[in-house]
Formats: sequence, C-alpha cells, structure tokens
Amino acid sequence: MLFRMDKAAMRIQSAVQILRRVFMVTAAGALVICAVYMILSYARRVSGQISDGVVRLHVIPNSNSPEDQDRKLKVRDAVLAYLAEQTRDKVTDSDGMLAYIEGNLQGIREVAEKTLSDNGSEHSVEVRSGTFDFPTRNYTGFALPAGSYRALRVEIGEAEGSNWWCILFPPLCFNGPATVKEDRTDLQLKEAVGQEGYRVISSGAGPEASENISYKFKFRILEILGGIHNRLSARINITGKK
Repeated sequence: MLFRMDKAAMRIQSAVQILRRVFMVTAAGALVICAVYMILSYARRVSGQISDGVVRLHVIPNSNSPEDQDRKLKVRDAVLAYLAEQTRDKVTDSDGMLAYIEGNLQGIREVAEKTLSDNGSEHSVEVRSGTFDFPTRNYTGFALPAGSYRALRVEIGEAEGSNWWCILFPPLCFNGPATVKEDRTDLQLKEAVGQEGYRVISSGAGPEASENISYKFKFRILEILGGIHNRLSARINITGKK
C-alpha cells in the first residue's frame, strides 16, 4: 500500500514539474510576444510621425556622365528656387507642401525642362509626387531612417544616374545642405516630426548624435524595419513587372 502511495506521489510530483515547466515556457513566450508587440507598435507610431512630418525631394539624372550629373544639380537648384519662391510664408506643414506640389507638377516639370534646354539637353523629364522608399540618410545633426516617405521625384531621361535628395519640408533644402544648426530650422523639425520623433532622428546621426543609448536603439529598430519594408516593396515591384 505504501509503495503504491509513494508511486502515486511521484507521479503527481512529476506532473507538477511538467506543468511548472509548461507554465514557465508559456509565460516566457507571452513576455516575448508582448515585447515584440510593444516594439512594433512604437516603431509604427514614431516612424509614422517622422514620415508624415517631412516631404522629400529626389532628383535622378539621366546617367552618371559628368554632363548629366552637372545638369542634375542645375535642375535641383532651379526646382528649389521655384518652390522656395512659390511656397515661402504660404506652406506651414507637410500636407500643405505636398498639396502644393501635387497641384503644380506641370509648373515644376516646365522649370526642369527649361533648365535642361538652357544647358544643352533634350532629355525628357518626369515629375511625380507620392510615397517612395528611401534608404537611411545622414544629415548634419540628424538622420532619417530607411522607410517610405512622401516626396517629389524628378526623373531626367533614363533616370539611371546617381541621385540627389533633400528635405523640402521643413524647408531644409532651401538653406543649402540639410542641417539643424539654426534655431528656427531646429524648431521646425521638432514641430514636424514630434518630440519623440526628433529625439530618435537626432540619435542616429553618427558621432554627432545624442549619447542616449535608448534612442540610438530605437533609431536602429526603425532603420531595420524600414529596410525590411523597402526590400519587400522592391521584390513585390519586381514580381509585379514579370
């Protein structure tokens, strides 16, 4: 009788240990799922603040020949000058900038075409506005992680050369290379991407970045997820063209 009771007790003890292990594994799995969910939710929220807060300019030249690269810069300067004149003191947010661009694509294209013609080129110009994929880009004092951004894209000829990009809103392009050195520009960028978004992009600019490790980690998360998104989009586009 005692032997049977001891055997039953051992079975119960074994079952309890198994249940304890199952519980621990389940709890650990739940914690991992919660952590991943929280990271993805944070990344979605902050990356949305950053991408919605800015409008970018992307100029793609016909080729990498010295002549085409030089014309790319001339087209860039002409388009920036045109947009600066047309939007100064009129556009106060990224939605306003994008709305202006979408309503004036023809005018922007004519400026680019005239610039090319004045510089001895007959290449065609395609001007588009929309959401495009960008890699991580470092500027002076901040960086934008890889991902999808609203932008004005100017494609010259075959559009196979090394490109040029900057930020139209906030108007960082209009003051030369993008930088947050000036107080006014710094404030505009903070307002555009939000306080949390600003802290994240300020942490991703290399040696000049914030020393806050947590924000460096957050920037890296956004960068990785944005890169994955870009690669998936590229594969879908390639598959769709087949």
